Amino acid sequence: AKDGKTVVATEVDHIIPLSKGGDFWSEGNHNSLCKSHHSSKTAKEGGFGK
Repeated sequence: AKDGKTVVATEVDHIIPLSKGGDFWSEGNHNSLCKSHHSSKTAKEGGFGK
């Protein structure tokens, strides 16, 4: 986390995006992230970002 801060994970991210063939239901394709990091990752992957 930024500046050594820890925040609660509030969103589930697909490690391999669904748009790139990631499995929606596979627990091995899930990662918990805070909203800020999930939005940033999604935007970088060409998604909408929340």
